[in-house]
Amino acid sequence: MVDQATLEMRNGAHQAPATEILRGLNDCAHDVVTLTELQMRLLKLDLQDSARQTRAPLGLLAVGLCLLLGSFPVLLMTIAYGVVALAGWPQWAGFLTATVVGFLIGGGLSGGAYWLFRHNVTGLQRSRKELVDNIRWLKETLSSGGRSRHRRQCG
Repeated sequence: MVDQATLEMRNGAHQAPATEILRGLNDCAHDVVTLTELQMRLLKLDLQDSARQTRAPLGLLAVGLCLLLGSFPVLLMTIAYGVVALAGWPQWAGFLTATVVGFLIGGGLSGGAYWLFRHNVTGLQRSRKELVDNIRWLKETLSSGGRSRHRRQCG
């Protein structure tokens, strides 16, 4: 092929010029170092974005938990005494009913917080995608002898 380096004959054996091999390794190492540096920069930006996206849900969760912790026992006792007084049930039945109500409310709020985290926090998707693209490019470059079919450009 036209783009291949010519081989030298030494003692009847073909050998690639050492300078071409070193140049190819140097170019590949430079590209890998550059991609690693860019990947780290993107990871830093993604971590900053993730921190910014989780501030509001975490703040709401903290305030909500504080209010629940402070008022929830009072609410449950009120429900228990109300069931005993209005329905004429024994105290244990009233407190059991209040406990079930507490579990349902707590589970619903926890499920809502979980849903918010799952749907609002992206979780380093850009970094993951770029890392996969970089690894694919490196494999293509190494398997094609240093000649990548797709030259990556920063933009």
